[in-house]
Amino acid sequence: MAVSKGRFATGAVAVALYAALAVVVTYPLILHLSDGFLRGIDSADAFQQAWILSWVDHAARLNPFGVFEAPIFVPSPHALAYMDCMLPVALLVLPVQIATDNAAITYNIAVLLSFPLSGMCMYAWAAHLCQDRRAAWLAGLIYAFCPYRLR
Repeated sequence: MAVSKGRFATGAVAVALYAALAVVVTYPLILHLSDGFLRGIDSADAFQQAWILSWVDHAARLNPFGVFEAPIFVPSPHALAYMDCMLPVALLVLPVQIATDNAAITYNIAVLLSFPLSGMCMYAWAAHLCQDRRAAWLAGLIYAFCPYRLR
């Protein structure tokens, strides 16, 4: 089933709006990509998650099959399995980590990308279910920017 150009353009506009709104909602994060994290209830997790993203980059370059052998919880084997599963996110932002070699920038880009990607997925699903692009955009907006995510 082919996607029409009109549907693609409408979806691209929705994603662009979600991305712009992500920058506005997380302001001033965009000004401090390399030296700060979002503040919130779980802001201490940001340091851990930034480290995980950095570790996956390190392991992917040196020993991809040893990615779970992180140097934490020594002497436990497969220690990365005890942490948040961030492998898909780490692979998504791997080019950022390689280009910048900065864990804070990589983590903050992942945070910023999470908003439009979440909105895009909900938009696609809602558009498929209800066949109304305006309702789908609103569903994506509510899902991507729900108060739980912004605490």
